[in-house]
Amino acid sequence: MDGLDSKTEVTQELTDGFHLIIDALKLNGINNVYHVPGIPVTDLGRMMQAEGMRVISFRHESNAGNAAAIAGYLTRKPGICLTVSAPGFLNGLVSLA
Repeated sequence: MDGLDSKTEVTQELTDGFHLIIDALKLNGINNVYHVPGIPVTDLGRMMQAEGMRVISFRHESNAGNAAAIAGYLTRKPGICLTVSAPGFLNGLVSLA
């Protein structure tokens, strides 16, 4: 045997990418997320709300990006803008200019 008792069971807690993102944001003191709901990120938004984070929804990605930029400026913490992939991401980039 390799040093473990045959009755001892080693368990490891599994996690997914969504929980890693939520944990990283919470560890850095980020509680607000600005986003446009969409299929790839809907579950992430729900999980964030379940973990006590404030998820604020918008109708257009540039508005969500502007809100995240303003929040970041006012709080001196990163503002988080969560968008869907492809056109949603490109619409959110307008806020960075």
